[in-house]
Amino acid sequence: AYALAQEGQQVSLAGIVGHLVEAVCASLLEHGPQVDAHEEVHFDAFAVAVPECLTPPQREVVLSAVEGTVKSRLGGHIVVTAVNEPLCAALQLCSIPPVLPRRVLLVDWGASKLSVSVFELRMVGGEAGEVVLEEVVSRSNVFVSGAEVEWQVMQWCEKRKPFSASMLSDKTARFKLRREVRAAIKTLTVADEAMIEADSVIAGHDLQLMLTLEDFEHECEALFDA
Repeated sequence: AYALAQEGQQVSLAGIVGHLVEAVCASLLEHGPQVDAHEEVHFDAFAVAVPECLTPPQREVVLSAVEGTVKSRLGGHIVVTAVNEPLCAALQLCSIPPVLPRRVLLVDWGASKLSVSVFELRMVGGEAGEVVLEEVVSRSNVFVSGAEVEWQVMQWCEKRKPFSASMLSDKTARFKLRREVRAAIKTLTVADEAMIEADSVIAGHDLQLMLTLEDFEHECEALFDA
């Protein structure tokens, strides 16, 4: 995209996203789970999980890119469908093992909102009926988002930095800090502490702070209570 822009050609965001999705999809198909060499595998359908918050045009960009890659590699008969991430997670949870009836609670903590959904797997029409996966209830809270939690931790870093220059008032520093904070939060899902490190975050200063799970929960307590 940068090379094309340097040549004076316009590059659309949808085009860039489409090429990225194609590359990821091609890599997954090429290096995905291996099957027995003597066993022939046939695909009839292909589903792509997408964030629930995507608009119809955004979904179409992703779906079109996946569809082109999948059909070129697996055949034109493949049906490609876009499925919301919570539904994909519910399908996976309900099939391991497939016990009826089953009810699952899913928490989807996205960048723009927190969503909580309850799905129920049950039989409709008696023993000879069909199995149905239904979303029983769903609630969302736009005030408890991933971005808001990241900002809380960024403020925590700002108060504990070992230098006077403000990281939050500089666009580049904020970008670097948010990237490291996001990585640290992910680490805390499997560990009790995470290091937040950024070289030359602002004015040549390096940042190195240890964020514990206790600090994280305390800093975001008001958000979690909400």
